[in-house]
Amino acid sequence: LIFIFTALFGSVVGVLVSPVSVALAVFIYLLKVLVAFIQAYVFTALSALFIGMAVEEHHAHEGHTPEWHEALDHEAAAAPSLPLSGDGASIAGASKSAEPAMAG
Repeated sequence: LIFIFTALFGSVVGVLVSPVSVALAVFIYLLKVLVAFIQAYVFTALSALFIGMAVEEHHAHEGHTPEWHEALDHEAAAAPSLPLSGDGASIAGASKSAEPAMAG
């Protein structure tokens, strides 16, 4: 940029433009360094957070004994019991009705 202004308008304009160009280049460089430090800080903070969450031990809930956990029927809670649509077709019924259509 400095050389273009010097060639087009003479050395006086080139000398006046050069400090502005250098100052702008230094400002952009410092801005890049600031952004790099902010990115490094955020990455470090998020990494520490995720690693901390991954290695955190599960603490027993107050008032819940091992017998209480054994009394839960997890399989019954996980079984699908709601119909897929308003016509009352369940998951098992839907798969049985689809088999003849696939065969033919």
